[in-house]
Amino acid sequence: MTSPLTASPEGDATSDTARPVRKPPRRKPVKRGTIWLHRWASLVIGTLLVIECTTGALLVYHPELDRHLRGDVFGAPRDQAASDQSMAASIDAATAYDPEFEAHGVYDDKGTHVVQNYDNGESITVDPRSGEVLGEFDSLERPDGKIAWVLGLSYNVHLCGLTCEGYPGYAGWALEEVPFTEWAGFPSEEGAGNTPLTWGGLLLGITALLLVFLALSGIWLWWPTIRHFRRGVRIRWGRNRYARDYDLHQVIGMIALPLLLLWAVTGMSYEFGFVEKGYYKAMPGEAQEAELVVDDSQTAEITFDQALAAASETAGATSPPALYEPPAADDPAGSHAFWFSVGYDPWAEGRYPGDVEVLVDRHDATHTAIVYGDPEQPLSQTIYQDFNYPTHSGFFVNGWIRILWLVLGLVPLVLMWTGVSTWLFKRTVHKRRLKAAAARNGA
Repeated sequence: MTSPLTASPEGDATSDTARPVRKPPRRKPVKRGTIWLHRWASLVIGTLLVIECTTGALLVYHPELDRHLRGDVFGAPRDQAASDQSMAASIDAATAYDPEFEAHGVYDDKGTHVVQNYDNGESITVDPRSGEVLGEFDSLERPDGKIAWVLGLSYNVHLCGLTCEGYPGYAGWALEEVPFTEWAGFPSEEGAGNTPLTWGGLLLGITALLLVFLALSGIWLWWPTIRHFRRGVRIRWGRNRYARDYDLHQVIGMIALPLLLLWAVTGMSYEFGFVEKGYYKAMPGEAQEAELVVDDSQTAEITFDQALAAASETAGATSPPALYEPPAADDPAGSHAFWFSVGYDPWAEGRYPGDVEVLVDRHDATHTAIVYGDPEQPLSQTIYQDFNYPTHSGFFVNGWIRILWLVLGLVPLVLMWTGVSTWLFKRTVHKRRLKAAAARNGA
């Protein structure tokens, strides 16, 4: 009588009467349960995770790709020079080009000034060297072409959870509020309680939670102990498909683990308000908030140059601002807002550089306040504000190093492939065992 069909990571499946197979020691109930949850969470919900991470990998070079696709309205990339015209002059050029255009802000994109209307998404680009208007575009409208469509869909899936209207894949239902989720939301602008989660935000948050569970449980299930550590970092290419894919699943997962956990925790912080609250409770120092109260009874107005000089001195900046927002014409309590890159700027490689924001009273150049990036704020606040999104997206490093974010962003796709492969292999072996047992019993 032949022995039952067996298969293990150590060798091929056998069906001959070679030698009795030694059964592995029975796992403890907690570990068995963790294996079961790890496997089925991956199989059932893991598709969401793969979609989220894969679209995120495509967005690693989103600023560069989007700028390339709109190359007809952008100048050649370069660092902004102090001799360029001011951002206020670029706003004047944009409004002269289109008198009905209302400018809410202007930022420097690799040497091109982009004047924006925040309400309708319209933008006008200006060459700060010559003052010439280069063109205009609507940020909600994607350029023609498959690359632009895929980029727009990836943006809507990964960052918006299908809630960005005007982008491919927009779904109105994703903007609906989820009942009884105020406890997990962020404080409302009115200051009364929290805002509920949307369905899109809830799906993104659950995906991040799943990634945390899979990463942490993966560490426990993989850990081979110091004595047998070599077994946990080998790949048996010469064995059967199960052994190869089993090893690939573990080794690749462990290599990508630090970045996977980083993506998971930072991704949760964008959807669940309790993540930020928990961070500040766990870290030393309390987050500081600053504001600038402007006396709206004043009528005198300072010039842009006066406001810029005051803001630069307050921030300790020696380079031109990365972004400027003028006070609204009908708001006597408004202020000039400047963003500067001071020292090492983690946002420098993204679309909106600047790690220090200074407000200047529109009536008094001596009345200023740093409302973001205050050097006196706790280190924990600086880490959270300046490195949360830049490290998540990879924008705190240059494009060459960001290749690592692109490659590791595809790891969940590889993990799903190897995980499904090993599961199907074991399922096939199990069926063959049952068939062989039935044949023996019928003999």
